[in-house]
Amino acid sequence: MPKIVDHAQRRAEIIDATLTLIAAEGVTAVTSRGLAKHLGISNGALWRYFDDKADLLAAAYRTVVTNTNKRAAAALKGAHGAEAVLAFVEALLPLTDIAGQEAKVVVGFWGLAAADRAASSLGRPELQEWDKQIEVLLHRARQAGEVRNETPVRALTTMLLSYVVNTQVEYVFQGPETTRNILQPVAEILQTFRTG
Repeated sequence: MPKIVDHAQRRAEIIDATLTLIAAEGVTAVTSRGLAKHLGISNGALWRYFDDKADLLAAAYRTVVTNTNKRAAAALKGAHGAEAVLAFVEALLPLTDIAGQEAKVVVGFWGLAAADRAASSLGRPELQEWDKQIEVLLHRARQAGEVRNETPVRALTTMLLSYVVNTQVEYVFQGPETTRNILQPVAEILQTFRTG
């Protein structure tokens, strides 16, 4: 009798293995042979669940983005004004082991996207979404009277998102030691625009 395999579960297992492999060895380590060996399946079985390597990497990237968005949503619960801005940015930073591993996936994917136009379209929506969310949170903080009316919201939004992206890259190249006091510059920048 043939073995019944849960397609969605197997896809999730392959994505998890891909994320583990990228975090440990980088995007270039993602090969059919390496993944199949890690999962205990044949090379051919791997591609029953994904069209090709690009499809697999895109699924892994989307998983990381989904996890980040869940962290950000949880961080915003009960947070208001400038506190919400800080909480949201903090959720995007590689401050935990999991977020650090995800940074390796994201930065690795960005490297691939720089050379592949099809892959580059994947990174845009979430960066635009995070940009919009930071901007909305800053406007709310201004409306709540927590930041000054003359706060350059668009410029500050751009700076904060650029800082998030930069910390991801720094984490990949320099490791977890870069996360020491990583939130302090964000708090200091926000403080310069605070009222009172």
